[in-house]
Amino acid sequence: NNPTQTISAAFHPDRAIIQWSRMILGDQVDDGEFDFQLQIASSGEIRMLYKTLPVPFDKINRKEHVVVAGISGGYLPLGTSVRLPYSVITLSRIQSNTTYILRPMSTCMGR
Repeated sequence: NNPTQTISAAFHPDRAIIQWSRMILGDQVDDGEFDFQLQIASSGEIRMLYKTLPVPFDKINRKEHVVVAGISGGYLPLGTSVRLPYSVITLSRIQSNTTYILRPMSTCMGR
């Protein structure tokens, strides 16, 4: 763990923001620090902002870390599944200084 890493949250009438700063991979400490942010709007739009990704996603040790971008069902009970009504992001496309926007499908959010 990095003693200087932080996770912070801010809540506004139209969105919630969660920020991860100076995060490190426990078994890849020398690879550098990750900085990223998640914004969830009341419209259902989700923005993922990747400021610093020192290691490409395909270089993260998958035996030690679940590697996901965006929304995942990582906390679902074993043997269950859910169809998340959002777009999918290809891990190889994620890099530093990029923003990915997921918009709800027309069948969601009362549309």
